[in-house]
Amino acid sequence: MKRIILFISVFLFSASVFAHVQTMLDTAKNYYTQGDFYEAQLIYQQLVDEDYNSYELFYNLGNCYFRGEQFAQAIYYYEKALQLKPNDENTQVNLRIANSRIPDKLNVLEPVFYAKWYNSVLKNFSANAWAIWFLILVVLAFVCGIIYLFSSARSIKKLGFISAIVLLVFAFISIHFSVKQRNNTKFSNHAIVFEDLMVKSSPGEDGNNLFEIHKGLKVSVGDTLSNWSEIRLPDGKTGWALSEGLKKL
Repeated sequence: MKRIILFISVFLFSASVFAHVQTMLDTAKNYYTQGDFYEAQLIYQQLVDEDYNSYELFYNLGNCYFRGEQFAQAIYYYEKALQLKPNDENTQVNLRIANSRIPDKLNVLEPVFYAKWYNSVLKNFSANAWAIWFLILVVLAFVCGIIYLFSSARSIKKLGFISAIVLLVFAFISIHFSVKQRNNTKFSNHAIVFEDLMVKSSPGEDGNNLFEIHKGLKVSVGDTLSNWSEIRLPDGKTGWALSEGLKKL
């Protein structure tokens, strides 16, 4: 009996919460269709602050901020919407338009064919897997070196020597890929710049000024130290910026 009462209570609570959310969404939609984007934005933002999330909620909130020319916020919520629905064309188009309205328009060159090949090979394994390949190849190269040193047959010695060299080359390529992949993983988180920031060479006000970034730019975030975050721009530039000016996705 207690379980039945508990089930009914949970069901009724869930139904009331759903009805509350739906009422707010309908109200926000009415405000939006009437052109009152600010009131719609307040309702959508309240739902987000209450930890409700959905593609439609983020997309509509992004549209409200865009209408209010708050492009950093619009970009943030378009990006949040794309996390839930990555291939949505409407969101992608709106995001491109919003990005065209911010000061920082970084030209990221299309990688040449060999860079594409390099990246495709790099992504085949994780940093740890590439490190394991390095160890395996070094061991195999060592075995080939032993064969070269102690074999009496000239053809076997030659094969052992060449194999050891080739394996060592691939071993160093593997460790290079491991370091590169670890660095990429380091910057796997992203954020939108919400304040104009001076990027420093080190985490602290005493660091050298490198360049300035402005609201709306999407950056990759690496290490954090105190109230500073290491960031990487779309064009590859890196530096340290105040964490309070970044809103992580």
